[in-house]
Amino acid sequence: MQFEGWPELFAGELAPEKLPYRLVVETETKPEYSPYSSTTRTDWSFLSGAVPDVQAIPLVQLDYETDVDLAGRAPRRSDLAITPVVVGSAAARDGVSSLGLEVSYDDGRTWQRQGLKERRGTWTASVNAPSQAEYVSIRVTAAQRNGGGVTQTVMRAFGLR
Repeated sequence: MQFEGWPELFAGELAPEKLPYRLVVETETKPEYSPYSSTTRTDWSFLSGAVPDVQAIPLVQLDYETDVDLAGRAPRRSDLAITPVVVGSAAARDGVSSLGLEVSYDDGRTWQRQGLKERRGTWTASVNAPSQAEYVSIRVTAAQRNGGGVTQTVMRAFGLR
């Protein structure tokens, strides 16, 4: 299935009790357009039940920041900042309670956990890529206080110089 623009998602006739649900979105970039973010998989989990009216599902969006040049490459030693934003709710119960980061320098064959420091809702990690690495792939997992969360994997998120 392919979408042009933003897809509209609807759910109907849910069971009255809160049950776990998953929403998975996979994207692929054509290599002729960019060598970066070749594939992305975002896997949200949330609890939901029947409600009397339409309500937004409080899903976590992950925003990334690192110092890249115009070619999309970062220094081998650089900081990566991750800011989770809950879309659809500002309630504290829907907020992010923890965040984890793994990086891969071999297109996802192996993953390494990274230490993170949180400050004012942004988590940062120091990336220290091996000399033979050309790309950094990332996998981030965020848990919400309400029992939901997200895992996002971005293959070849950025290049290295």
